[in-house]
Amino acid sequence: MATKKKASNAKPVKKKAAPRARNAKGHFIKGQSGNPSGRPKVPPAAGVLDACKLAAVDAVLVLHEILINSKSKDADRIKCAAIILERAYGKPRQTIEQTISFQDIDLPTVTLAPVDAELPVDEYLH
Repeated sequence: MATKKKASNAKPVKKKAAPRARNAKGHFIKGQSGNPSGRPKVPPAAGVLDACKLAAVDAVLVLHEILINSKSKDADRIKCAAIILERAYGKPRQTIEQTISFQDIDLPTVTLAPVDAELPVDEYLH
């Protein structure tokens, strides 16, 4: 007699991630990532960005109220003024002082030919 197989209600077996390469001490091998798939991507919460955009007008009004209120602390008024100006015109540019040294660079000497000359370019490199 042939027997019928019963339908299995067991959950499907998930594939296990490939084993990570480790040395005998259990440390990752040099050059082998401990997290090869990287940080998991988290989708932004639905509607949070839209809610923030809607509240932006009210936030600016609150800053303006603090700014014009003479009873507010001077530090608060200055901070509100700075925030409003940064949002309206962007943060001020910062200058950076930098010194570059070309002591170890060997640059070729280039001689420029007159425009009407028909000599190959290679003859002008020394």
